[in-house]
Amino acid sequence: MSNYPEDKILSCLNQLDHFYALKFGKADHHVENTVLHAARFSLQAISKSDAAYHDVDHTILVIFAGQAILEGLHVSGRIVTKRDWGLFTTALLFHDIGYIRGLCKRDHGNLVATGTGDELIELPVNSTDAALSRYHVDRSLMFVRERFRSEFDAQGLLNPGVITDYIEMTRFPFPSGEDKNPDPLAELVRAADLIGQLGDPNRLQKCSALFKEFEEIGLNAKLGYRRPEDLRNDNASFYWKIASPYIQRALVYLNLTREGRLWIANLQANVGEPII
Repeated sequence: MSNYPEDKILSCLNQLDHFYALKFGKADHHVENTVLHAARFSLQAISKSDAAYHDVDHTILVIFAGQAILEGLHVSGRIVTKRDWGLFTTALLFHDIGYIRGLCKRDHGNLVATGTGDELIELPVNSTDAALSRYHVDRSLMFVRERFRSEFDAQGLLNPGVITDYIEMTRFPFPSGEDKNPDPLAELVRAADLIGQLGDPNRLQKCSALFKEFEEIGLNAKLGYRRPEDLRNDNASFYWKIASPYIQRALVYLNLTREGRLWIANLQANVGEPII
């Protein structure tokens, strides 16, 4: 009998291992082992989430989109080092870990850290992990600062400060007037998060799950969505008005490889019109 979450996790781990072997060979697996350890922890934790949309499938799709972007970046002639891959991939693995209660040191049951200083909030009884949407990026940053070095990277191979800088790029809505991170990989982390969602082959079907999360946090009323179909019908508008400016460089890299062009095709199918 298939264990769906575990099968998905093993498939993701195998693909990360395959990507590493193709790009960097079979010698010196220290960075890879650090990332795979982080990957197993993250994906197993997220697989237990009761959030309707931000589940293990979402994180895996973002990781796969990110690997496709890195492949295109490599093909373009830009050198991608083991450390680049490790920092980039770890940021994607942990970008939504803040949705999971109990992982920050001050979490205790429904009393959870917001990720800002020592602040705690009490979640409503019977709320799902989607209730942490407002705080999840700050909680993800807190998790990395509290636990990454001691639990995943005792050798100090990957700088947790860079990982948190990359995760910060996934904050949404995008902060107005934000300073541009000079590291080009930071921009590509944000693009991977967007493309992993908008290029999901099942994106339109999953709008019902996203609507459910929005309803729990009161976002549907603010956005004018009364039913899942409203969110689904807004997909193209969201792409062109919000996402498109932030993924153009990533699309250039994706267009250089077969896997990348599959992501572009899925994205175009969901938007309903050519995007490049």
